[in-house]
Amino acid sequence: ITALNLRCIERLYGDHGVDVKETIRKDPAAALPVILTRLKQKQDEWTKCREDLNLVWADVYEKYHYKSLDHHSFSFKQQDSKFLSAKALVSEIKDLKKKSQKESNIPHLEYEYLDRSIHEDVFKLAQFSSEEIWSNKEKMCKVLRLWNSFLELMLGVPANEEIGNGAADERSGDVDERVFYGNEDFYVLFRLHRILYERISLAKTYCTGGGEMNGPGEIQKILLVHHILMQGRYIPYKPNRFENHEFEDECRAIIGNQSYVLFTLDKLLYRLVKQLQAVVADNKLLQLYESEKSRNTVYYENARILLHDENIYRMECVRTLIQSPHYVSPLRNLLLFIDPENLFQSSSPPRLSIQLMD
Repeated sequence: ITALNLRCIERLYGDHGVDVKETIRKDPAAALPVILTRLKQKQDEWTKCREDLNLVWADVYEKYHYKSLDHHSFSFKQQDSKFLSAKALVSEIKDLKKKSQKESNIPHLEYEYLDRSIHEDVFKLAQFSSEEIWSNKEKMCKVLRLWNSFLELMLGVPANEEIGNGAADERSGDVDERVFYGNEDFYVLFRLHRILYERISLAKTYCTGGGEMNGPGEIQKILLVHHILMQGRYIPYKPNRFENHEFEDECRAIIGNQSYVLFTLDKLLYRLVKQLQAVVADNKLLQLYESEKSRNTVYYENARILLHDENIYRMECVRTLIQSPHYVSPLRNLLLFIDPENLFQSSSPPRLSIQLMD
């Protein structure tokens, strides 16, 4: 018997371990058969215990597998609140303006909207969040009307319903150009909308493995993410809903360890909807936009008079339209005025540029 065997026997018998070792030394022939029986009994107990624990740990491993691969979410959630603040967004464009002072006529921020379908996802999220935040239906309708009649049209998205086209629309040849001069509230609104657009886009990209959807499995994952986001299973400011950690676990399982971009979705939506409310409350710039949309130079000067000492932000969205061969005719200009969406077969992705004016 080795020293290791004796230590194991001593631990097995606990307080009587020293006495058992002494018995083995004095009369091994009598002691060892009894000890062997005890060891086999203990081995059976430990084997059963290990099997029971393996079942428990298998559930734990499965539950925390995706979380163990997530190295970003903790720091991301800490930093995102600061990143989404109006102060941080304004500071960002001011810093960019300082760096490009020699070139005064170039935009400071530019974004391209490659996937039109994401606009629908973003709208549904904003719509659901509005319903959760406000019980006043009239207030909610005002916010969503602004989204449809102004925000989406500015970004080159056709209106979902007939609520009036309030977009400044200048066409030069086959280029669709929309220009708006706004204050800090409007700038923050466009930035928050873009951030939400980017995060939903990233979630969909990671959901499909970074490529095109190539099978029913990938499509089902997209639908499941859509269900989680759209059906209100996770709204922290509403009691008795989907818990925070459950939502994160669902996203990790579906999207992978890049799903952390959705973990602060509730805070981003809340800021976005509240920003919409702030813009709706002060509609002087929207009224000016409606009246001056065809007179760009006069429009800017009047915006400056209206805003006094406030910073002016120039938001411009441009897309190149590809004309349908069915509409090459002398009636082109009339059709352009009556039905511009059907006159053109397709267009390049809308490109939004934002410039902090002098």
